[in-house]
Amino acid sequence: MRAGCFAETRVIRLVNRRFISFFYNTGGPGQGKDEKAAAFTKGKTKNRFAFYAAFDAAGEPLGVTDIYANKDNTFDWLVEVLRNNPEFDQYTEAEEKVLAKAKAEPKDAAAQLAAGQLAEDLGKYKEADGYYRAVLEVSRVTAEAGDAYRGLLRMARYARDWKGVRAVCGSVNEMKEGQMNKLNLAPDVAMETAYALLGEKKYDAARKLLVRAIETHPDSKRLSEFHFSAGVASFFLKDKEQAYYHWCWVVENLPDDRLARRCFTAAAHEAMPYENPELGGYAAKHLPGGSIELINAQYKKAKAVYEKVKTAK
Repeated sequence: MRAGCFAETRVIRLVNRRFISFFYNTGGPGQGKDEKAAAFTKGKTKNRFAFYAAFDAAGEPLGVTDIYANKDNTFDWLVEVLRNNPEFDQYTEAEEKVLAKAKAEPKDAAAQLAAGQLAEDLGKYKEADGYYRAVLEVSRVTAEAGDAYRGLLRMARYARDWKGVRAVCGSVNEMKEGQMNKLNLAPDVAMETAYALLGEKKYDAARKLLVRAIETHPDSKRLSEFHFSAGVASFFLKDKEQAYYHWCWVVENLPDDRLARRCFTAAAHEAMPYENPELGGYAAKHLPGGSIELINAQYKKAKAVYEKVKTAK
């Protein structure tokens, strides 16, 4: 789960907005074994393996994900839980103030941005789109405009609307170089364009773009995404050496990054019997489920490749 849905920003932000998280383990290997949690969930969930479940304060189940649900399915499920239970989908007093300010001050870029981020967090993308575009109507060269562009790019990517991604990137690229640099949007344009290329299975173009981005923006907040996605592109190009290099680079150099575990899982994919949605549903065959020893051994092999490639660079 840490490698999938809980490494996804929009899942993290929605959970923090509307849910109280609790980790427990009702059986099998790993940490977090909790007899009370096992008793509490007995008969309320589909299985005792990896899943995410929601309960109300009285302990009644509101829903449960499929086993090993991916990041997109988990987000959609969380939104569905809220929409099906409107008593838990109410704006807080602080959120009401954010919306009221945006309504009262349509020319205030900061107010429109705050409302857009709130709507995006809650999966209300149509509303968020309106707020973000309102920011750009006020100004296209402020810090708020930069964040509005990022919001529009994220939502287009979530919808796999690659035409929409390119449209927003085109608007950014029309800026004067100084304005674009001021907003620091170049790394975002590179990453979101790469997502579009990956979605269109243009893996060679995506990798070339990402390698340039790594070289050009080594201090970007999106550096782990550059590397992870370059690894994905390399995987589909059947270039395992480069795939292992990029994935292990994140694990070894950014161990606290939200994508570190996703990179570890990708690097150890040949020992993972579970479908990896980032790798076209790849799942290792004829292996026992979740063998920690085999997984760690496979990562060690991948790391050896990483060390060899790093030395050669």
